[in-house]
Amino acid sequence: MTWNEKKEWPLLLKKAAIGGKFSQNEIKALDCSIAGKILCAIAYYSGCASPERISVSHLITLIAATRCRQLANHRIQESLRERLTPFLYFPGGNEEVIRAGSLLLELLSLEDHRVDFLNDILNDKINPLINTDYDLEKKRILKEYDTVDPQIKKYFEDYYKWIHNTPLAFWI
Repeated sequence: MTWNEKKEWPLLLKKAAIGGKFSQNEIKALDCSIAGKILCAIAYYSGCASPERISVSHLITLIAATRCRQLANHRIQESLRERLTPFLYFPGGNEEVIRAGSLLLELLSLEDHRVDFLNDILNDKINPLINTDYDLEKKRILKEYDTVDPQIKKYFEDYYKWIHNTPLAFWI
């Protein structure tokens, strides 16, 4: 199955907003969310069972995580990938597509932690960059992303560019 962001995204956003009873501010935030769009792209490009259902579920989970930050915040000794576990369920999907998309989500999460670093320290929040070198972690993610099949990388090309060309990358 293919992902047509211009066609699918507004419909998925509307269904998630109804199902999750999103506020107007949450709808606006999610509409600009690169993480939300990557999650939906993974569902569709991976060919998982019920990509629409999985996409809407992940979008609702994404907003729930922003509503209940203490549950979604990073925990001590938790890797970026472990924190993303609730978002990596794509039953029946192509594992290589899922891996490619999850690496972009890791990269986005890393950028979000970089932007929040000082604020997290001041507010006594756990930030994995306290114990992890940003540059080394970014190199690790990019090195693994380099091993992704070039045909699969094409699916995520625009999102990859967006993450690299946006000075402030936010999760949502």
